[in-house]
Amino acid sequence: MSFKWPPKRTVRSRRRVRKTLDALQFGQDVGDVMSTRLTRAMNGKLDAAEACRMVGEKQLAAVQAQLAFARAIMSGKAATAAGAYFDVYRRAVKRNRKRLGVRRKRWWGW
Repeated sequence: MSFKWPPKRTVRSRRRVRKTLDALQFGQDVGDVMSTRLTRAMNGKLDAAEACRMVGEKQLAAVQAQLAFARAIMSGKAATAAGAYFDVYRRAVKRNRKRLGVRRKRWWGW
């Protein structure tokens, strides 16, 4: 048996940090969109067209996420299937936030 000295050091990847920030961003965007819609519903400013659009968008995002997941698995990229599934919802929430005009309060100061 031979050992190499010094042992190879593993550098912590920036991808992990980026994924954590993406998850935090996603969570904050979801909270912002939900609070905006609930506020509009309680104030009486949520019209029927917006409520129908909300349901349709959720159904469409669910179908697209399932297709992205299946496409990733069938193409041999099973490791990235969960990321493809998450990306569909992330894009849908980002579009909703932009369309509803939600202003974000950033707590980390960047």
